Amino acid sequence: MIEKIVIAFRKILIDSSSISHNKQLLKDILDKEAITCSLSSNASITTTRNYEAVQIKLDRINYTVGENLTLQNGAIKIGKNIKRVLVNGNIGSSGSTTMFGLTIYKNDTAVFNAFIVPASGSSCSLSASPFVIDVEEGDTISMSLYINNTGSKTVLAYDGTSTYLTVQSLN
Repeated sequence: MIEKIVIAFRKILIDSSSISHNKQLLKDILDKEAITCSLSSNASITTTRNYEAVQIKLDRINYTVGENLTLQNGAIKIGKNIKRVLVNGNIGSSGSTTMFGLTIYKNDTAVFNAFIVPASGSSCSLSASPFVIDVEEGDTISMSLYINNTGSKTVLAYDGTSTYLTVQSLN
């Protein structure tokens, strides 16, 4: 990113005749659309069967830039002119499960999985390191909590930093 900024400033110094061209050049390089969504309150999830994945219904926008990434039905919806995104997320959880996981979906297809076995009844956090996927208008990015035992109860933290999903445009 720094390389692109330096190149942009060199072009601006060379082409000082067109301020609007220079503004557009900087906008194209620096402006990215992004959204981070989380929970507005603790979410208590109790499984009804073994090896169940339960969608985390995100309901709060923590941060947004642009108009083409929106929160809809607990997921992030991709808008116009976005072809590739950087995705990351996290689940902060406490409960009595023997294993749980974080799955991130593009539409109904899993694009990321991570699992952890916490100490019994302890709190823990599970993250999705940033990864890139191709998207098109109308796609949704969502995440689910995966729990392996029927009747396990897990509480997801809502503080905005423990359970969240971030999507940033790259084009």
